[in-house]
Amino acid sequence: MPIDDDQRARLRQAKLRAIVREAFDEPDGDPASYPNGAALITGDRAFVLVEDATPRSAGGPVLWATREGLGQLDVLVDLAEVPAAGTDDRDVAADLARRLALFDPPARVWSVDGSSAVAVERGLPPDPEPAPDGTETLIGLLVNAGLDVVTEDGIVRGEELGLEVARIVPDPDVDWRLEVGVGQFDQAAAAMMYADRPTADALDAVVREVRRHRYAGAPMHPVRNLCRERWLRHMVIAEPDLVGATFLRPIESTVSRRNLRDPHPAFAVGSLADGSPVVVACTYGVDVDLLPLAADVRDREAPDAELVVVSAGDLPASVHSLADRMAGTVRFVRLAAPWEG
Repeated sequence: MPIDDDQRARLRQAKLRAIVREAFDEPDGDPASYPNGAALITGDRAFVLVEDATPRSAGGPVLWATREGLGQLDVLVDLAEVPAAGTDDRDVAADLARRLALFDPPARVWSVDGSSAVAVERGLPPDPEPAPDGTETLIGLLVNAGLDVVTEDGIVRGEELGLEVARIVPDPDVDWRLEVGVGQFDQAAAAMMYADRPTADALDAVVREVRRHRYAGAPMHPVRNLCRERWLRHMVIAEPDLVGATFLRPIESTVSRRNLRDPHPAFAVGSLADGSPVVVACTYGVDVDLLPLAADVRDREAPDAELVVVSAGDLPASVHSLADRMAGTVRFVRLAAPWEG
């Protein structure tokens, strides 16, 4: 018989209380509501049990603790509940530990097994992967089509105003080939549709179709509305003075983007007018993991850099309050949405 949401919440709370008693020797605290988990407050200290943890689960606990005005935060990750998703369970906890350590006071992460808890060491951020050798000719096709060339996770993509319309993929017969289409799934369909056309012609057809719907002031359309944070990045790279920079280039995140629809900050790095380094995080919509992820990228690229958060709308007050807990300078810039013309 399936359990309802209230029963599940009570079970999580009882589980957390047992862990806190057994592993931390803390007296009973005050239970608190936490989405997809449970929380317990003892004085100025909070314990948060995170179930279904993913690499982007850092923002929720620290935002919640900040809103509650709590100091010490202990995040408990139940490894038995971590979705597989091709990622090593302990790597998820180590990645969360690295990001949560970038706040003041730093949150501590614990892996939970039954009623025991083990402190998790900070993991290392993944190193950015360069464009693979042998892709120069295909990159030339992307450039000739007027696309931005962006390399993330070792994959070279061609973007139109931040939207992926082509990527370079391995091919056992010719080493590398260009797949065209909006995102990975559209590219599979396009491969059949344009199978009898030269690659450059297929790319031209897809780019022309995307440009019909993706331009400043275009009517509402799914193609116009996808990946708006990356459209913002395209704009600030083209006009770095919008954020007080003299030069910016795109960089990849420390967490891979899952798809074209879910919010995921788009990052750039460069120099300010005084020559000092800057990391830019472009965002759109609601993204509770924005600042932990942005802090992580800055720490990898240039820990002493100013972090500039660029948005096309007002960000919640909780995001601004969380910035006060981050080491280093954080500046917020709101720009007019380029898609609105």
